[in-house]
Amino acid sequence: MEWGINYPCDNVGRDALLYYRNTGLFFRQFDLKYESPEVFFLIGDNHRMGGQGRTVYQAQLNAIGYLVDLHCDFGSIDEWYLESLPSSCKVLVYPLPFCPEDETFERIYDFVQKGGKLYVSGDISYGADRQRTRRERCGKLLGVEFESEIYPNISFVGHKKTIRLRGRRVGLSEYDGYPCIRVKPTTAEVIGDTGEDTPVMFTNQVGKGGVYYSTDVLELHAPARTRDYGRRVYGSFLEWAGVKRPWVEPDNPRIHYFRSVTGQGEELFTLVNRDESAPMREVRFRTSAGPVRVDVARYMTGALAVTGSGAIQSLETSGVVEGKGGVYCESTSHVMVLSLDQKDLRESEMLCLLPMGEGRVRVKSQGLSGGAEFQAGEFRKGKWVALERGSVGMREGWLSLRVNRDRDLSIIVLASAGRMEEATKRLTSLLTFA
Repeated sequence: MEWGINYPCDNVGRDALLYYRNTGLFFRQFDLKYESPEVFFLIGDNHRMGGQGRTVYQAQLNAIGYLVDLHCDFGSIDEWYLESLPSSCKVLVYPLPFCPEDETFERIYDFVQKGGKLYVSGDISYGADRQRTRRERCGKLLGVEFESEIYPNISFVGHKKTIRLRGRRVGLSEYDGYPCIRVKPTTAEVIGDTGEDTPVMFTNQVGKGGVYYSTDVLELHAPARTRDYGRRVYGSFLEWAGVKRPWVEPDNPRIHYFRSVTGQGEELFTLVNRDESAPMREVRFRTSAGPVRVDVARYMTGALAVTGSGAIQSLETSGVVEGKGGVYCESTSHVMVLSLDQKDLRESEMLCLLPMGEGRVRVKSQGLSGGAEFQAGEFRKGKWVALERGSVGMREGWLSLRVNRDRDLSIIVLASAGRMEEATKRLTSLLTFA
């Protein structure tokens, strides 16, 4: 049975171990630094702890999926730790809370009063004892008055209604939903209703902040049917809340995009292509070095690292990477490329290639314009061991290397004449913690 990273009994590594090793080497370059985001996902702890906890938990995961689909930079926090909400937080996403404790409700109300923006779906009129004894919350925070229950708690099946959004809301005109309660606006503005003109979606100003509220618990619906609806409604909320989403082209929910920073001021962009409709996607996004293109194959990942001075220092691709001034890399298979001297890849005199598939890799290079020595090898007991040595010539400004079966999943170091020892030392230094 194929499992694990080593074969049973003899402890010989499987290919999976080499993928882990190469990926680990690539990411060990980066001393990642935490940056607190302005959007936080608030987990309704009280609600997910009941008899229907698994259903609520899955609904919360659906909500997180919508934010990821929108390329939104966000953190998460529990109701129980809300007193530790970072000052960076300007926006809270709080799906199907239903029964928050009074202390939690007051903290959220205070957050909005002081200028925060809040998304709420479902109901908040239950107390921590799961009894509907807190109807006044609806008026205080949501700007609506509770009238009646449509279905008990989260038993939405059989209560479908067509919900129409008023005005242009991220391209969503109507969708099928399941409003859980009937309410009427007091201070809130209606932005969505059913065919019977029953209000469902609202915005409400509270102090210096505001609330975006829906009686439809969108997150409960079957994900396969409502993934697009959820993304559009959440996109409408983020737009209303003033959250600027990153420019990513195509703006495809199946292509995931993440940006991180390091303690040295580098930007690290990572991509995941879960789009099944095409074998390859050209993904374009903005960096401090300007707009870039990274090709990512279906079910594969991509990455790009930019230094504080705007140099493209590392990349991962299944095809082409293009940045300022032209193409950096072309590959017919999956590969990671990193500069061992922290220069821009096209100016570097020391490169490391981490191939993960047979094919041909071409790297545009000025730093190695006279050609390069190469060693293909591995680490043994923390020391570099070269298994193959050779040279690579230049042709029209390109270094070109064929990745055959023996070189696949190896580590390949390229360096200008006389600098191979320094290059392998720099690579070896990635194995140690600073």
